[in-house]
Amino acid sequence: MKSVVYFLFFFIIVVWSCETYEPPAYSEPEFVNFQDSASSVREDEGTAKIRVNIGGPLNVGPITVQYSVVANDNAVALYNIKDEGTLTIPGGQGYAEIELTPVNNALPDGEKIVELTIITLNGGNYVIGFPGPDKLNSTTKIKIIDDDCPLDRSFIAGDAISGALVSETSLEIVEEGEDPQGPFFNDVTIKEHPTNTKVIIIEGFFPVYQGFDGKELQILLDACPGEASVYSSDITYTDQQGTVYEVTPEGSGIFDQETNLLTLELELNAEGGLSFGKWKFTYKK
Repeated sequence: MKSVVYFLFFFIIVVWSCETYEPPAYSEPEFVNFQDSASSVREDEGTAKIRVNIGGPLNVGPITVQYSVVANDNAVALYNIKDEGTLTIPGGQGYAEIELTPVNNALPDGEKIVELTIITLNGGNYVIGFPGPDKLNSTTKIKIIDDDCPLDRSFIAGDAISGALVSETSLEIVEEGEDPQGPFFNDVTIKEHPTNTKVIIIEGFFPVYQGFDGKELQILLDACPGEASVYSSDITYTDQQGTVYEVTPEGSGIFDQETNLLTLELELNAEGGLSFGKWKFTYKK
């Protein structure tokens, strides 16, 4: 009988506590900060928009954000900022954007960094950065990726006409505790793109899955940071019913011209929610 009484008492306490619990109200000050602490833009990409957010109730009137601009030596005079130093967030709006446009020249400039820091706010009762001693995201760094460093695609590509075999190793990237598929080994032909001097063409990409036709994957190489990204692709998958799906590789990679090594981490997805997972690809000439 006692156990029944204890159970009922416990049940009543639990129900009462669930019905009366209210999450604590946010008591920290409202704030203004950069949405991202860091971002990047290519020289030839055009204008980058750096977003400044209001964290809290929207102001009736405008908020004027004053910010400093500090560029490293490589970046001096190689960017333009619209209305540099001042940004207005209109009344009733939760954010505004600083517009930074890199100068697209033909010179190897090295790594260019522009740092923006919010210094004062006028027009509302807000603090700068996330509340706390570190004032996180009160500063943001924009990396301008130079696209003019010399690039010798022969480190991974063969003759532009005949091509050359390159070893492709693929390994599935999985969550901790799961068993990856692979590694799988495959020989591919890598050629230089005939018109774009920064693009290589991988022919016979990843023919591991039955029905997977890895016709062509094109990769854009940025020599200054040694970064690689997907330029275009022509890859399909045919299921058992004969339906053909276009496969879209998404991701990026790195390369080293001195070691003749290219590494990509790509997620392979297709139409209709079909996914082949995320894979690491290593290319060695």
